[in-house]
Amino acid sequence: NLHDGMEIIAVGDVSVYTQRGYHQLIVKNIEVAGQGSLFIAFEKLKKKLNDQGLFNKFHKKKLPKFPLEIGIITSSTGAAVEDIINILTRRAPHVKLNLRPTIVQGTKASNDIIQAIDQFDKNKNIELIILGRGGGSIEDLWCFNEEKLINKIFECQTPIITGIGHETDFTLADFASDLRAPTPSAAAEKAVPVRNELIARIDELNFRFKTSFNNKLNNNKDLLLRHAAIIALSRVASPEELAKYYNDDSDAVKIALSLIHI
Repeated sequence: NLHDGMEIIAVGDVSVYTQRGYHQLIVKNIEVAGQGSLFIAFEKLKKKLNDQGLFNKFHKKKLPKFPLEIGIITSSTGAAVEDIINILTRRAPHVKLNLRPTIVQGTKASNDIIQAIDQFDKNKNIELIILGRGGGSIEDLWCFNEEKLINKIFECQTPIITGIGHETDFTLADFASDLRAPTPSAAAEKAVPVRNELIARIDELNFRFKTSFNNKLNNNKDLLLRHAAIIALSRVASPEELAKYYNDDSDAVKIALSLIHI
């Protein structure tokens, strides 16, 4: 749909109306120029892959809560890789990180990323993959919209988090991944919990368990003493004496305690 202000590439024939000196362009074909053509290609492929079910939430794999080994696919230089590694190291220093440097822009990028995904997916120690790169134009990020890469992300058995570009950037890889993060830094944050927070949570649960256990123990103290008294009496008293004290908890307890100390 054409609208005012849209940049287009029009192909056709020029004719001249000689009586008035007017020029006319008889258009035979129109293409949207610049980013507009890429956007149209993006939407077309997005619809095709969506109709095939590649973006269906049903196929999303569950992320591991406490991964011990993570694969990182991004450029070996730039802010993205530094941010991802710094955040993962700070939040979860016990997690092993595997960096697979890749090309993240240009015609060779998608094939390189596909190879990296294959390598990590075959490594059974890798529990989670982060695919990321910094911001850029739609042309810069186009490799993340290529159909062969989207299919590979969908087929990958290892969960993938994407953190591509800035918060407002969306690629088809984001729709196919198991979780989309707005930035590479956010992808790292979503990948692992904070270790210190986990330790604090474990300490809290441990305290609550001990408190609950002690409360139950104290609440059942009298019942335990009653049974101890009955057991003690049954060893030394006749049936008649046992029957006499069976329903008298306080005397039974006193007798039991006296017997225990003998």
